[in-house]
Amino acid sequence: MNAISKWVHPNWQSDAFRDKAFWTAFGLVLFFCAWKSISDTYFIGLNLREDSCIEGGRLMVVERGNVGSLDDLKRMDVAAFRNEVFIKTYGEKTVGAKYVAALPGDRVRIEAGTIWVNDREWGKLGLVGKKQVPPPVSRYDSSYVVPRGKVLMLGSKNNSYDGRYWGLVDKSEIVGKAHVIF
Repeated sequence: MNAISKWVHPNWQSDAFRDKAFWTAFGLVLFFCAWKSISDTYFIGLNLREDSCIEGGRLMVVERGNVGSLDDLKRMDVAAFRNEVFIKTYGEKTVGAKYVAALPGDRVRIEAGTIWVNDREWGKLGLVGKKQVPPPVSRYDSSYVVPRGKVLMLGSKNNSYDGRYWGLVDKSEIVGKAHVIF
């Protein structure tokens, strides 16, 4: 027995072996083509934070949509985005997911540690004084109308590191809609 023969299947020349090898290879090619097609449209988001700012948002499927399009977004949709603040804070491969709290034309007011969207209270500024959010709370006081091409992304909890601290997300930074699985 030579060195090569111990690595080759003993029945490699039989029709049955070749049929199995062909269908196995065909199945693998089909699987990878399907995977490529699906992964071009969707990706999985996993939130390992103990205190998630998306209600029930531990596992999400992100539908890559018309990247940079705000046309399909509605208030309270969960959108996935990549912006400079998230990359700087959480790392190069981080994709954030937050609620779409305000769309172009909506009025936002931050006053005395509370954020309001269209005169409805969203929540408090619970992170002021923590690691990435310097005090005083009054430094965040502002009032503005969301301009075209921007959205305000907020979490549901007061301790969410979100747009109440770092501002608006540009439409070009939105990578898709996130669908909460659990």
